[in-house]
Amino acid sequence: MSRAPRLLTLAEARAHVLDAARARMMTPERVPLRDAVGRALREDVIAPHDLPAFRNSAMDGFAVRSADLARASADAAVTLRVVSVLPAGTAATRALGPGEAARIMTGAPVPPGADAMVPFEDAERMGAGTDERCVVRRPASPGDHLRDAGADLARGSLALAAGTRLHARNLALLGALGVSTPLVGPRPRVAVLSTGDELREHGAVRVAHRTGSQRGIEVEQLVAGREHRDARAGPHERCAHAERAQQRQVARVQSGARREREGT
Repeated sequence: MSRAPRLLTLAEARAHVLDAARARMMTPERVPLRDAVGRALREDVIAPHDLPAFRNSAMDGFAVRSADLARASADAAVTLRVVSVLPAGTAATRALGPGEAARIMTGAPVPPGADAMVPFEDAERMGAGTDERCVVRRPASPGDHLRDAGADLARGSLALAAGTRLHARNLALLGALGVSTPLVGPRPRVAVLSTGDELREHGAVRVAHRTGSQRGIEVEQLVAGREHRDARAGPHERCAHAERAQQRQVARVQSGARREREGT
């Protein structure tokens, strides 16, 4: 009399599935950033340049020389001549001299000669064009409201380690570093096999001795976002579905109530 096959423990079954998946998922690939969400990096990403790449303004206001405002106060305002306007994405064409300022927007490079920034809220703008002036009534310290090159990430430092699962913020960082096609692991493909003589298709005519495959739809949604195949199987289809599932990276076999009671 032959012995009944030994049932696998949960840990053993999980190990078998993961080992099979790893064997089929070793080849990494480079994909566009928009296709990399949810995937794991397969290599370290080293910053190719400083982030920010240049010293820039942290607020909208006026780039100034702090020495010009050393004696500024509520009773002794200092008036500076505005010699340039610097929107984000525009580089200065000249350095600031004594008594000069540049109207600057958030993210714009700080002009040579400037070592501080005065927000619009702390200054008064007068005139327009070549007659534009800014009036400041308090001192400014070197570095006020400026972001130095490399303040977030220095060139040559580790930006993201291999194995990091990429999400929206990570993808934004890669984009800022100019990494357009990160090396990532392939996206898992999952076959969901719902077996059991008592199962019926969703929406099928209700039969007294059959039940809807509620666990199948639950598993499908748990793997949503991955490529998966719904392979509901009756007694004559299980072998064919199982053979096709071997060609996929992960097969999730969902048995019906009767077969679960039998311990399969």
